[in-house]
Amino acid sequence: MIRCLLLAIVTLPLAADEMWVELGPAPSGFAAIARYASLEAKTCPSITIDGRSRPMVRRTNLGKFDGLTCQATIPPSTRTAKINGQALPLPSWTKKANPTIVVIGDTGCRIKQGGEDSTAPGGKWNIQDCSNPKDWPFQEVAEHGAAEKPDLVIHVGDYLYRERICTGVKGCPGGPAGDNLETWEADFFTPAKQLLLAAPWVFVRGNHEDCARSGDGWFTLLDPRNTSVCTNYSEPYLIRTNLGVPLAVLDTNPAIDAPCEQKDEACIAAFGPQVATYTKAFETISSWKLDHGWLITHRPVWSVKTGGPDGIYVLNAVEETAWKKHRPQGIDLLLAGHTHTFEMIGFDPKSDHAMQLVVGNSGTKLVAPLTYNSSAPAVVDAQIKDFRNKQDFGYTTLTPSADGWNVLAHRRDGRVDIACEVESGKARCKKEN
Repeated sequence: MIRCLLLAIVTLPLAADEMWVELGPAPSGFAAIARYASLEAKTCPSITIDGRSRPMVRRTNLGKFDGLTCQATIPPSTRTAKINGQALPLPSWTKKANPTIVVIGDTGCRIKQGGEDSTAPGGKWNIQDCSNPKDWPFQEVAEHGAAEKPDLVIHVGDYLYRERICTGVKGCPGGPAGDNLETWEADFFTPAKQLLLAAPWVFVRGNHEDCARSGDGWFTLLDPRNTSVCTNYSEPYLIRTNLGVPLAVLDTNPAIDAPCEQKDEACIAAFGPQVATYTKAFETISSWKLDHGWLITHRPVWSVKTGGPDGIYVLNAVEETAWKKHRPQGIDLLLAGHTHTFEMIGFDPKSDHAMQLVVGNSGTKLVAPLTYNSSAPAVVDAQIKDFRNKQDFGYTTLTPSADGWNVLAHRRDGRVDIACEVESGKARCKKEN
């Protein structure tokens, strides 16, 4: 019996070996990219495609990021692909009639000192118990997401929250911290393993993956393009899937959330150039001439959040201003995270806004419950007509309906809290628990 157990162990991939498939841009359609990461391996493994072995290429490690990361492009119409004997999930090479898309976001375990967007040490500690699934349920969320048998997984950003060592701090769970592969494994790859092997992914950069925090890890591991330096902004790109929807992916990690205060000279100096950058990005997306596309970002164009003079405010100030200057044509739905909750926001048809989904509730500490005030000036100014949210950990699935998409907001255990059909910016909701 002992011998059989040992044989079972050695036939499995090493615990430190991570592998996945992600989608990236291509001149037409999309690119399917196999990735591999390891703390232990010194050279890239081969990838076996339809029974034939091919070399993988080592990616450039940015900054001081450690470990080995490799990649290989998977040719269209590939039937099987394996790394170290592990079968990889492949995209649909032909149009699929009834796909299932799982959306997650803001998944890491929060061990942070200071405010939300602060990169400087100091201030109050904000800590989750990473060893307690009730406090940090990302693995449970990921496993139930995998059980949906998705054709695609979209992560809307913020993977790594274990920013600083908290030894000696009350409630500190210990473990790795900082932008290194060991932390990325603890905060993302290990709990996400079943979901990573369930379907190809589209990865979106979050504000926690900025260059001051986890940007080197982001560009080394997850960005679908090749680069040798961390930049605070990347140009948008297009993925034309075979799942009935084109995906426009936009890096919003630096975008300023709230309007600048009168004396905040740094904010004021940055605001105008950022608006110009995102206006140009929206113009680029319009030039793609999409039909019923989705715009995928980390920071939502619109999200209702606690704060401001009326108790709530609507973000993102930069993206909202850019949207007013140029509404990206061909976009029906906005997917984002950043606000640690689930929100579905519909607008007055006269506003020419797109329906906004916020899925920022997949693991990291949730925001305080929101008391929605439909008459608050910030809400009225955004012309919000329909607002629904759920303050619970979970994931969201999207499947085609007769005239749009079915949107299901799931709890961590897979049960459905909100079920709606979204069509042309309007939602018809059937169930709410």
